[in-house]
Amino acid sequence: MAAGRPRQMSVPETKIPPAAARSMPADAMGGPQRQLPVPLTPLVGRETDIAEVSGLLEDGRLVTLTGPGGVGKTRVAIAVAEHLPSSLTGGVRWVGLAAVLDAEGIGTAVCEALGVRGRSVQGSFQDLIQQLKDRRILLVLDNCEQLVAGCADLCADLLMWCPGLRVLATSRERLGLTGERVWPIAPLPVPRCSRQPADVLHEAPAVDLFVARCRDAVPDFALTPDNADAVLRVCRRMDGIPLAIELAAARIPVLGAAQLAEALDRSPDLLGDRGRGPQRHRTLRDTLAWSYDLLSSAEQDLFRRICVFGGQFDLDAATSVAAGSDAENVVDLLGRLVDKSLVQVSRSRGAARYRLLSTVRDYGRRRLSESGDPDAVALAHLTHFTRLAEEAEPRLTGEGGPAELDRLELDGSNLRAALTFAKAHGEHVLGARLAAALWPLCYLRGLYREGRRWLDWAVEAGSDAPAPVLAKALRGSGTLAFLQCDYQAAVDRLEASLHCYRELDDHRAEAEVLLTLGSVAREQARYRDAQGLYAESRRLSVQAEDRRGVARADNYLGFIAWLQGDLDAADDLCAATLPTFRAVGDSEGIAWSLLSQGVAAQYRGDLATATRLLAECNSVARADGYREGVAWSEHELGIVARREGRYGEARDRLLEALASHRYLGDQWRTAAVLEDLAATTAEEDPFHAATLLGAAAALRDAIGAPLAPVECPDHDATVHKLRQLTGDRFQRTVAWGRQRSVDDLVIGTAHSSSGTGRDDNAWAAAASSDSDPSPDGRSPSGTSAGDPWLRMQAFGGARVQLAGRELSSPWWYAKPRELLYLLADGVPRAKEQLADALWPEASPSQLRNSLHTALRDLRRAVQRPDWFVFQDGSYRFVADEECRYDVAEFLAALAAARAATGEEQRHQLRLATDLYAGDFLPEQTAAWVVDRRAELAARNRAALMALGRSLLEARLPSQAVPIYRRAIALDALEESAYRGLMTAYGRTGDHARAAKLYRELAERLRAELDVDPATTTTALYHRIVD
Repeated sequence: MAAGRPRQMSVPETKIPPAAARSMPADAMGGPQRQLPVPLTPLVGRETDIAEVSGLLEDGRLVTLTGPGGVGKTRVAIAVAEHLPSSLTGGVRWVGLAAVLDAEGIGTAVCEALGVRGRSVQGSFQDLIQQLKDRRILLVLDNCEQLVAGCADLCADLLMWCPGLRVLATSRERLGLTGERVWPIAPLPVPRCSRQPADVLHEAPAVDLFVARCRDAVPDFALTPDNADAVLRVCRRMDGIPLAIELAAARIPVLGAAQLAEALDRSPDLLGDRGRGPQRHRTLRDTLAWSYDLLSSAEQDLFRRICVFGGQFDLDAATSVAAGSDAENVVDLLGRLVDKSLVQVSRSRGAARYRLLSTVRDYGRRRLSESGDPDAVALAHLTHFTRLAEEAEPRLTGEGGPAELDRLELDGSNLRAALTFAKAHGEHVLGARLAAALWPLCYLRGLYREGRRWLDWAVEAGSDAPAPVLAKALRGSGTLAFLQCDYQAAVDRLEASLHCYRELDDHRAEAEVLLTLGSVAREQARYRDAQGLYAESRRLSVQAEDRRGVARADNYLGFIAWLQGDLDAADDLCAATLPTFRAVGDSEGIAWSLLSQGVAAQYRGDLATATRLLAECNSVARADGYREGVAWSEHELGIVARREGRYGEARDRLLEALASHRYLGDQWRTAAVLEDLAATTAEEDPFHAATLLGAAAALRDAIGAPLAPVECPDHDATVHKLRQLTGDRFQRTVAWGRQRSVDDLVIGTAHSSSGTGRDDNAWAAAASSDSDPSPDGRSPSGTSAGDPWLRMQAFGGARVQLAGRELSSPWWYAKPRELLYLLADGVPRAKEQLADALWPEASPSQLRNSLHTALRDLRRAVQRPDWFVFQDGSYRFVADEECRYDVAEFLAALAAARAATGEEQRHQLRLATDLYAGDFLPEQTAAWVVDRRAELAARNRAALMALGRSLLEARLPSQAVPIYRRAIALDALEESAYRGLMTAYGRTGDHARAAKLYRELAERLRAELDVDPATTTTALYHRIVD
């Protein structure tokens, strides 16, 4: 195009009939006019977008609204145009481009919107310029994505020749012009936490939209405590995308909210034709297909491939799965997918990471399956993350280790997906390599149960793996078994690993295995054996010139020294290791050296030194996400607080340590914390303290781990005091405690403060009674005190007991076990529902055989065939009071909490949150289990938050502290939990910890999400510190 002249544009001759002339724009009719579509429903949750875009139009001449299909770009554009700035005196002209098929059609549509009648190709454009050049007018171009280049050319020319023109465009990608201001329209916010009160949940825009559209279809629909969780699940499943939410709400006349949530989890295609609106918006699939069809073939190929990722991913990962397509151009192609709103991008520590909305990913995976190469892409995914984990492993324990651990945790969903694929598709060697490389992550970040599950599979299935891989998997499995106090399994695995490493002549690894075998002996109080194993490990490390290995051996020798009461030796050995650990950047070693020195100081009576060392240990462990180190240091700081008479703080710290050790599965330390809780509460609640001693003794007997000599004086003093306070009922109370679950007893401990403790006589009466299962006559499950026929545990791992014995019959293969847990909630399920959950690929005949076999084996194993009832076309599990199931007890406590107030509500919330001992069936990967796991985890987080709020309202901030800490441990980005903990610290006068907590939150949010804390959080911080 020649400089200084507007480009020619093809505009056909048009004749304007009288009827059209009556609605012709102002430029043809002589006055300003607003020509806008009229939506049928109010706009929800877009106030900020409207205000920001209006501001951009004041300053800029071209603003483009971008975002994925169905996110609401058109609705925001209409709202912005309705609030037209007063400076745009010429009004607004709306140009819809969805039906325009080519670039020439753009000019036609614009001219028609402005009432320009074409005389010739050049004349039409000149007339258009004449209409616009002296006017201050807003031109809205809606749906530019299929004609981006043509729209960009038109806008460039119009803006060049018409200084008063403003253009607002909507597109799934930017136009790419200089001076263009881009405003991404994000999905509506969806609350991260479940089980919020209905009135609070209603404030969330996504939920508000869903409820409003449900009322359009069912006028009496309301958000209630009963359906709030299901409504939130629907909004999350729809990613907060308004179109998807509206399509889901259209199903409410047929399905209830809970049914809708379950149906959407099974089949997103449920969101079918809503019967009105543009064809591309009739179904969610149509919307995504519209975007997909606009991609080039190379873009389509990369889009399909990156849908293999289970969560966020980086450029290196995308390049790996793109192999065989257009790998050399991944940067460019991925950028185009970001521009076209199919891929979301965020920045963490300066590096870009990408993700897809779940609805987009589901669509892409279907297209990947249709392409015929999903297994090849999944194998590339597995190969990439195996390489990533193996490259990271040597750096996990040295300088920079925490950053490497953080990086691996960011890819947690991808690592799990890779292992799941390896297991399901027979990629045993790659799977074994990946599991073996990840065991240090599982140890340092407290993923004992999950890590052990994958490592055990790797050992059993990966027998063909290279010897170093098998040795490493055996070592990891044995170490995690030891940490869960499964000593015999630990020794079996570790000795097998030791044999492998000796054959490989790997002295460094041999020395590490000897350290863990020594630790097994240490916990079993076989101190001479432990000392010999540690000494042999040290000799091998010296021989291998391994400074870190020598320091670790010395530190463990110091550990058994203080356990036996030799505090001076412990000090000398552990203090000497600290400089080495600091020099090699081993934060785990630093934490253990500080801990052992602090414990030695604590037992020596130097509480100031102990506090300093243990606080530093706690800080190091928290900074690195090292859960075991946090739990140990909180325990020891609790003992220091008790010795100094700060019983409230002691109880809080001990309860936090107890929750962490139980989450990890460390029964040795769980018993020790129970004993120190007994010492802390002895004066205040002696009968309850005696039951804690009984529970600790039962744990020690079960795992074969007696008291350490250094702990005996404190234990003897506690026993002496309790004998004095409880008299001749002491032994019976201890015996009663031996029979109680830790869940039951911890609740009483948490209540024994600030005037909310239970009556001593209640615990005494319980210990003297053969009928009452708990001090107040209640049991957590509402069942009888006697052992039930069937006891089921799902939280933290599957465990089934029949008549008090572990169920280990041959039937205990995957499907009967899965079927039992699927039916255990008592909800009737039709054959089709069981098929969807357990045998989604089975034919009708296969389903009949599979279901018959699984039910037969299940009935035989449980020995109560009448419990499994088939009635009215559905199967049900009816066990009444002969079955105790931790999930049922958890849900019953939550229901009771909803119906209660005050102290009774807090009691029920404590019951529920203490029952939650870990994720639901963490060893299972079936879709229904994953969904149930997420739902129950959300309920637990919500219960913790509700309990924390109630404790603050009851003016019990010290009790709220460990509750909010537990909530943060479960979701490190949940700001409301941080606000609760900051408030609790502020009310206890610990303003320094509140300020530190705020700084930690701000740093985490900026690093992981590139955002600042919410204004309410910042305002709370200033109120506390000012």
